[in-house]
Amino acid sequence: MYNDRLAENISLLRHKKGITQEKLADFVGVTKASVSKWEKGISMPDIVVLPQLATYFGVTIDDLMGYEPQLNRAQVIQLHGELREDFAVKPFKEAMDNSLKLVKQYYNCYPFLFQICCLWLNHYDMAGTSEEQQEVLNKINELSIHIIENCDDVKTLSETKMVNAITNLLLGNANEVIDTILELNTEYRTVSQSDGILVQAYQMAGQNENAKYYTQVSMYNNLLDLISGLTRYLSVSHSDKNVYEDTILKGLEIIKTFSLDKLHPNSAANFYYQAAITCCMLSKLKEAVEMLMNYKKCVDRILFEDKIMIHGDEFFTEIDTWLEEMNVTKPREEKLVIQTFVQSINNPAFSVLEGVEGFDGLKKEIEVMKK
Repeated sequence: MYNDRLAENISLLRHKKGITQEKLADFVGVTKASVSKWEKGISMPDIVVLPQLATYFGVTIDDLMGYEPQLNRAQVIQLHGELREDFAVKPFKEAMDNSLKLVKQYYNCYPFLFQICCLWLNHYDMAGTSEEQQEVLNKINELSIHIIENCDDVKTLSETKMVNAITNLLLGNANEVIDTILELNTEYRTVSQSDGILVQAYQMAGQNENAKYYTQVSMYNNLLDLISGLTRYLSVSHSDKNVYEDTILKGLEIIKTFSLDKLHPNSAANFYYQAAITCCMLSKLKEAVEMLMNYKKCVDRILFEDKIMIHGDEFFTEIDTWLEEMNVTKPREEKLVIQTFVQSINNPAFSVLEGVEGFDGLKKEIEVMKK
């Protein structure tokens, strides 16, 4: 890769300077044939010659080699999309190898490395055996630690800590998870307080548009935190019928009030799915099928709407801008989303729904999606 860039750059720089291959060869003390081979990519200059070439052309060695240690936001998005496509259409090992090469190339570009961690976390379950899956999780752990130890960007650092905690949870490292989350919770409380202070400061300065923007962002994040909390609460409170029913009702009201199934279908889908499992455990089979139907509607929106699966709406008018600034990327390709959805419906918890009205029709719709 660098050989091709070096060959092209030597030729471009030589022509820009208006000199012949022979004159360049005389300057660095090689033959004209050597320069010709460099420009054709047949061979590379000796390492001791690179500083001479860079000095002669008035560029750095990195410029001469075509090496860019940092990626801009657009490049991160583009590479993430290409790698995500790799995991959808190529063998898992080949996709991993491609991403590992880029990790080595941009080992100090921490926003990109964070996206790689997310990419691996979203696809690790595609590795063949449990041992291979654990190997991928270990790579995420190792790379996330590298980011945490070296990155000084607060946003990237905080997000990477969360990915690291999720990875440790999957690896069974409970104590590491507890330490990380307690640290993040302390940081989050400070951030939450600073949001309110920031909004007041913008109001005081007469910058009402900025005040509105940050207020919406705070409300949006709190809304997603609330529905996620209710989803988790269902999973730990299923043995208490009263708590279950109250939690379901509150969750459904929140989804309806804020059109969360359209605003953030992934969060709504997670709630519906956990509600369906809980309904099955409490023999509320009709309600379980209803929840699964709502779950499928959310998946359909994720798959078939033109917008990315996370976006603003008529109320959260500032969120699209914020999401763009946050560099939100699609976690999986459509093919893999469908595969994950099909697997989720085959959860043994739903075996009690066989023969229940609506469930057979739902499974037939899923068979159509698989095709």
